[in-house]
Amino acid sequence: MGQYDTDSLYQFLTSTPEKGLKSILIDKQFTEIHFNMLMKMTRSVNQDQFGVIFSKQEFSKVRFNDKENLVKPKFWKDCENCLNARGLLSAAEAKKVEKIAA
Repeated sequence: MGQYDTDSLYQFLTSTPEKGLKSILIDKQFTEIHFNMLMKMTRSVNQDQFGVIFSKQEFSKVRFNDKENLVKPKFWKDCENCLNARGLLSAAEAKKVEKIAA
């Protein structure tokens, strides 16, 4: 997922009130469990770290509960689909993509 502008996404997730984010993101495919996982990871890292874990589809060092662990295998695919459907992912600049790939 290195082709996305993760800085803008991080800024959006950290600056938008949680109630608003829930109303935008949560649906049948991207559940409250997905949302909680995304927010746990967003809050546990800085902007650059978020870009790395998002691009490499990894998880930050946070504890997940049993329900979250069940979602982990499909989490990043579900997350990407949801964020794309809501228009929250935009293409990254070429330099940013090269930096992440290195």
